[in-house]
Amino acid sequence: MIINCSKFNNFFLLCGLMLALACTESKSYSQKLLPNSEWKADASSGEGDYKPELAIDGDMKTRWSSNFTDDEWFRIDFGQVSSIAGFRINWEAAYGRDYDILLSEDGKEWEKVYEVRWSDGGIDEFFFGPHNARYLKIAGVKRGTGWGYSIFECSPIGIDQMPELSATPNSSGSDPLLAMDGSLSTSWNSSLPVPEILIADLKKEKDLGGIELHWLKNYALEYSVAVSKDGKEWSEILSVKDGDGEEDLHYFNRVSARYIKLSVAKSGTSSGFELAELRLKSGDESWNPMRHFESLLSRLPEGALPRWVKRKQEFWTITGVLEDKEESLFSEDGTVEPREGSFSIMPFLVANGRIMTGAWRKNGTFTRPEHGAQTKMHPIDSYTSEI
Repeated sequence: MIINCSKFNNFFLLCGLMLALACTESKSYSQKLLPNSEWKADASSGEGDYKPELAIDGDMKTRWSSNFTDDEWFRIDFGQVSSIAGFRINWEAAYGRDYDILLSEDGKEWEKVYEVRWSDGGIDEFFFGPHNARYLKIAGVKRGTGWGYSIFECSPIGIDQMPELSATPNSSGSDPLLAMDGSLSTSWNSSLPVPEILIADLKKEKDLGGIELHWLKNYALEYSVAVSKDGKEWSEILSVKDGDGEEDLHYFNRVSARYIKLSVAKSGTSSGFELAELRLKSGDESWNPMRHFESLLSRLPEGALPRWVKRKQEFWTITGVLEDKEESLFSEDGTVEPREGSFSIMPFLVANGRIMTGAWRKNGTFTRPEHGAQTKMHPIDSYTSEI
């Protein structure tokens, strides 16, 4: 006798699948944040008038400030596991150029959810998708100035404030939210080089001053960006006809809007496009001649320009002779200012077709010789640099 057990096998297989699904916990992102009065903060350094808790006290007149080193960190304990989708930092003049955002539920196991590179200070507001965490850490990688890291205020962005994104239906089935999930390895994309539209609803009106678009291999050659307060009446704020991929950074005059629309008209390749991230700049970062100048120069190598261009401190010493009427200044990079209020002479080298100043060095020493006991002269300081 042959017994066909296929029906029984299918029955048991179905039961097993139902049991597995029932036992699978769906991720919930509904855990509310406690008020900031319940939060705690600590950091790698900073005390007294610049202690960590001053960056979460709600007062823009107080701030946390770190030591003058790159690998500093700042951490917040929200008091309980909470659902968050982004973060906002109000930097003092001493900002973080490069830093990472990490989350943890227990303070031991950390997940990097956002990576900031080439920040220009001011206000950094970003989204990294829904996460549950009790702890958030800002891990410094590179300072933006010669000082440390200094924050007036910082705070998480709740799930209810996470933007909603929608796109034209002919995109390749990728989730539009991938364009604002904080990851440069995921993307909203189209496999066809046809016009596409992406709309972000910010949930409320915000002052905007710029936009960053991070493209993967397939980028947009022609596109425009428009804003709206109601999602019906749109105002175009920029149009690009010669996009070249990778990162597009645009500043524009301050504008208040709830909706952002990116209209891609033409692909720069024959394979559609891939938008890894759409990031917004606050209204405080709107276009002005100095900001445009700084954005063009910010990514040049160290030493290609005087330190002040990148808002970095340069240390000087007074040189001269006893009982003279005027003194000169001599900097750690070898720059000389002959007299007060005069011009400066900055030494540089041209090597292998590259211009290098004293700040572009592997090692440098700045020494002050002992005063001549007999002559009562002030020997000039010396500067030695290894390029």
